[in-house]
Amino acid sequence: MMQKWQDITPHLYQNIKPISGRLSIRIDRDYIYQKKLANIWVEFDMNEFDYLDPFYGEQKSTDPFKMNLNIWDILGDITITSIRDLENLVLKDTSNELIGSFSNSLLFSVPYLKFGKIENEQISFEMEYVLTNSYSYAFMEGTFEEHASQLGKLTVVLDIKHLLLLIRKEQFHQTVTDYLNKKDYKIEEIHEVTDNGISYRDYNQYYIPYRY
Repeated sequence: MMQKWQDITPHLYQNIKPISGRLSIRIDRDYIYQKKLANIWVEFDMNEFDYLDPFYGEQKSTDPFKMNLNIWDILGDITITSIRDLENLVLKDTSNELIGSFSNSLLFSVPYLKFGKIENEQISFEMEYVLTNSYSYAFMEGTFEEHASQLGKLTVVLDIKHLLLLIRKEQFHQTVTDYLNKKDYKIEEIHEVTDNGISYRDYNQYYIPYRY
């Protein structure tokens, strides 16, 4: 049964106030040729409230699904080569591309976002977002243009996770770390990781701390 968007998104905009979040960046062997940090994403830890999901019905905001967005989808011609490049970065996107997820049935576009200063391995973050239907679970009435007549805003301080390096198991991480700037990374502290909640059958994962 289709739900009225007026019964869903205004309540979410009023209540979505993340208590924390994480900024993650991932590279692989392509870094050797691209020399940029392409895979950048944010994941939020939500404050607790009840809401009506258009597909699942009554839900808690703290259920297992994490609100998240993929920054790399709106970078355009901007090249990020260092974590410092994100400081005071402002991105504006008018394409209405759905780069974030609130749940399986609710995605969102981000017409505006801004990073602040890096302090104590954290960075401030703010964004505007428009909630709309997901591609597979479109159970909310109205068009995107109607949904975009309102938008939400949030501000949160993000923890910066170590740089994540993916290397195929038959290869060695030195093939990539030789190309990383030692002024930006503590390459001497690289360590394999198996407990970050993500597994890749054919890849080993390594964390490399930033040199702030």
